[in-house]
Amino acid sequence: MAKEISSSVPEATQQQIADTLVAAAFVLHSGGKAVTDFAKAVVGDSKVDSSIEDRKEDEKMVGANGAFGEGGACTSLARAYAMLLDQGESENAEELKRIALGRFLKEQFTGEVDNVRSGW
Repeated sequence: MAKEISSSVPEATQQQIADTLVAAAFVLHSGGKAVTDFAKAVVGDSKVDSSIEDRKEDEKMVGANGAFGEGGACTSLARAYAMLLDQGESENAEELKRIALGRFLKEQFTGEVDNVRSGW
């Protein structure tokens, strides 16, 4: 079960995690609600709501959502997973991994985590 992120995690990092999770939720054609619910449990409603509003504005300027398929969502989830681990949030990271593996193959997700970790 997701839990609120530690107050020692900087606000900017918390917002970055929210932004990354919302990006994934917007791209997923199904399963986005689970990601949004996880984000709200971890970083709070206000950060997620702010990210959603920003994403809606971006969508208006960029165009159709999901134009690049769901692969981008896997990358976003991997990025959020890595950020949570970096902040010592292993329980939340494992819960996010569980959500991701419900949607993507283990090899795909771990490959994306490796890519994120290597700066690719």
